[in-house]
Amino acid sequence: MLASQSQLSLQITALYALALVQQARRFHTEALEAAREAHRRLGDGPVEEWDEAIRRCFIESLMATGNEQEADAVLRTAFEAVRQRVALIRSAEYQLSFTTRNADVAQLLRLAAERL
Repeated sequence: MLASQSQLSLQITALYALALVQQARRFHTEALEAAREAHRRLGDGPVEEWDEAIRRCFIESLMATGNEQEADAVLRTAFEAVRQRVALIRSAEYQLSFTTRNADVAQLLRLAAERL
């Protein structure tokens, strides 16, 4: 039986939450496992409001476990996703708001500026 879109979204969000808890506990390997699965499933359900947060969490988990090259590859993809999303926003004021007031987007942009 296939899960509904709502259930898929909840599963992905739960994996993200688990990754955050494991990061806070400094269980980096376990955080990476949960973050990797949440990231892998981004396209499975509607998680738009958590997209950047999941990507950031995965990148930070990769960095915490020494997977620098994979972190940079995922960061490139995340940066491109943010760039495309910003391009869809017509108002320059809203673009600025999205890129500066959304903490996950702002952190992804900072990481991209530092690492790419």
